[in-house]
Order: sequence, then structure tokens, then C-alpha cells
Amino acid sequence: MEFINHTPFPAQKFAGVDQHNQEFHVVALRQTLSWDNDGALVYADEQLPLCEEDQVASGEDGGFVLQESDYCQFKPRCDIIVNATAYAPQGKATRWFKVRLVVKEPDIPAPLPPRPDGINQFVGPSQALLDDWHSEIAARRDTPGKLLVDKHLAISGPRSFRKHVWPLRIVATAVKVLSFGLLRIPTWRLTLPAPVLSVPINKTYAFGGECRINADQKAAARVARRNRLPPQQVSAQRAAEENQSVAIAIDAYEPNTAGRGFATQWYVNAMRLSSIPAPQIALSRSTLRASHFARALDGRLNSKTSSALVAGFGVRAKAHPARRILAGTIDDDFARGDAWLPDDFDFSVWNAAEPDQQIDFLKGDEIVELTNMCGIDTPAARVDEQGNTRLSLSLPRHECHLLLRLEGGEMFREPMVIDTLIVDPDHQRISIIWRLVVAKLDDEPLRAVETRMYTFDERDHIRKQIGNVQMHLQNIDTSTTAMGRKTENRLWHG
Repeated sequence: MEFINHTPFPAQKFAGVDQHNQEFHVVALRQTLSWDNDGALVYADEQLPLCEEDQVASGEDGGFVLQESDYCQFKPRCDIIVNATAYAPQGKATRWFKVRLVVKEPDIPAPLPPRPDGINQFVGPSQALLDDWHSEIAARRDTPGKLLVDKHLAISGPRSFRKHVWPLRIVATAVKVLSFGLLRIPTWRLTLPAPVLSVPINKTYAFGGECRINADQKAAARVARRNRLPPQQVSAQRAAEENQSVAIAIDAYEPNTAGRGFATQWYVNAMRLSSIPAPQIALSRSTLRASHFARALDGRLNSKTSSALVAGFGVRAKAHPARRILAGTIDDDFARGDAWLPDDFDFSVWNAAEPDQQIDFLKGDEIVELTNMCGIDTPAARVDEQGNTRLSLSLPRHECHLLLRLEGGEMFREPMVIDTLIVDPDHQRISIIWRLVVAKLDDEPLRAVETRMYTFDERDHIRKQIGNVQMHLQNIDTSTTAMGRKTENRLWHG
């Protein structure tokens, strides 16, 4: 089968298979856009290639995924992903501020009232009627577009979980012992945030983290045996990672191992910590409390029920318990079988965005609005009455589609869907990934697959032309049928 890309954008066809071993064709196409001072999205001179593998952020604050591979087979919904930095309003350092992500459909224009007529064809409408008509036009209001995503986050300056002074800790221990654990006095507190100008909105600044002590650390001698990894696991590490530090004790907050604020008691004791950095990103100012940290210390923080503590606009880790389970049951029966995927595999596992950022497939004319997620000097950014920096971008009203040619000569057109939108205001870039899945049928093999793109106006014009042709053919068919019936009647009745 031949694959022809008639667009200037990177595109690729590859094979897919579902949990029933049914094979299918997949075509993915990636567009890279930027914007000017008016906020109009334009195609960038440099088009980024399809992402071949998960892209992990590097550097001091790395360890989280910026984007996942475009070579996934199918996404049931559209991922909205924003990799951005939060900027304090008016460029003034503050302890707390909010950011907001909005994705919505365009407003529906209100219909124009009909122009008034005169008393007859020779006399125009009076000036009073015209004035009323103009007033009606001025008073009309467009119908607001449907909100697809409306998400707020609370951003804070640097803060930490800090141990109370030792007399209070002694009292807290006594109360816990005497009440048989029924009463607990917090021994850690959450400090007030320091003023901040900007905070990267990524998973390293959200709640989570990993507690790891390596064999070559001094703290390793202070880790109790019950908290250590089994000897066979340590030996396996040494065999697999000859030049790597070997962990002798490790624990992690599964919904977000890259975050901060999670710690266990054995780790705090071994590392002799009295202060631990706290998250700077939350769903609201009251979402995270010192009690969450205390429950983590005692091993009472359930990663499934507490995953709402992990806030952000980026990729949800594949190791997240709620996402990982979508991959299905991988047991001995599956390992011994010849199926490509488990029976209970769910293609939703390929949706990488947070659940509240997974929406129906985009059409290509939606509006993206960011609040306090770009600098004041960013092209098209505007400062509102409250001092917040707002950026509004409209998708360019283009549609990508496939022209499918069968071996038998038939051909048909199938529109692609947008299943991933990645917004990167720091680099003044938006990436749109289009995808389409086509069934692979032995009795109707494909001869060629072609990617094409039209503006909405061009698409609608072509649809209108096709509709006219179909109507014309239908009329011809109706006339032919009527003539045939008349002839048949004449034959029957002489």
C-alpha cells in the first residue's frame, strides 16, 4: 500500500492491533504553530517531527515527561497538555496567585435582525425605524461557545514542611502513646510561602516524590532492616547497573514520583531531616495540609484516594495507578498466550493528559485561553483589569483528512481527528496531532492512502459541490425510474 503525504507537515502510516487481534491502519500527522502580536496562529517555519518516544525533561528539575510518543495506536479522547511557567500578576512577587486554562468552542454569532422595509417599494423606511434597527444590531449578543476545559491551579512561593521544636514533639509522642494512637498532635508544620515571581508548572513542583537511600550513602547505616529492600533485589540491581548507585531502601508516591513533599518516617530518620520542600502547585490553597504529610510519614496516605493532591497541566505519568490499570491484566496466562494485548486492555491508557483535560476530539476552530501562564512581553498577551496576564489563541480552522483508494478503484474521504494539543507558551509554540484509524479488511484492501488539508471554507465548498452532484444524480435516477415505469405500463397495457 502506498502512502502519499500532500501536506507540508510530518506524517506517517503504521500498523495497529486491538485486544481481539484485529489489525488496523493508523495515520498520524503533526503540525507546529506559532503566533503573532494579534494572536493569530500561523504554521511555524520549522515543523517538529512526530515524537518517536516519550520526551523526558532534563536538568535539575527534570524527571517528568513533557510529551509522549505520537506513535500510539489510538486515543479515545483528546489530550490537552500545557507545558508552561506560572508568572505572578503584574510582574510583582507574591506568596499566592492563580493560573487558569480554558479551552472552548468559538462563540456563535447572533443572527442579524432583518432590515426594516418602507411602506412600499418607492419609499424607504423612516429614520426612526432605521435607528431602532441599528440599536437592535448593537444590542445583540453572541452565544458564548461551549466550555470544554476550565481548570484553575493555585501557585505558591517556596515553602516547606518543618519539624516543630523538640518540646512539642515530646508532648505529641506522649499523647499518641497514652491514647493508643487515637489522638495525634502534629509534629510538623507547613510554612508560609515566600514571595515568588514565577514557578514552572510541572510535576516536580506538585505533591509527590521518592525516598531513596543508596548503599554508598552514610545514611544507609541508619536504615532499619525492616525498611530495606530484600537482598535478592539489591543483588539484581548490582548485576543490572554496574556503574549505577544501588538502592538499599526505596519508597515512592506512585501518582507522581517526580514531585516534592512526600516522605516516610524511616527516610526522615535516616537522612536526619528537619525540613522538606513542600509543593508549590495545588488545585486550591487549601488542598494540601500538614496532615497529608503526617499521614505519609506514618504510611497512612493512600495513593489512590490522595491522587488529587497531584496538580498540574502536563502529562500524567504512565506509572500512575489509575492509568497503569488501563493496560489490562498481564499475568502468566497472557505471557504464555499469543495475543498482542490483554483481553481487558483499554485504549484510554494512551491518553496522557490529566482526566479533567481529556475531552472530545477537537474540530480545529477552538479557542485556548491561558491566564498568568506567559510573560507580559509575550506576543498577543494582554493584561486585564485585575492585573492578570491573558493569552487567547484560536486554532486556524483547517481540517486534515485522508483520501483512501481501494484496489477495486473506489475511493472515499475520511476526516482525521485532533487527539492531542500541546501548548508551550515559553517557546511560543503549539503542537497539534491529527490521527485516524482505518480498518484493515482482506476483502477490500487499500491501494493508497493520501493525507490532505483544507480550510473550513474549502471543505464546506467541496461538501456543497458533492451535495449538488448527489442531488443531480438522484434526480436523474428518479427521472429514469419514472420513464421506466411509463414504458412498463405501456408494455403491460398495450
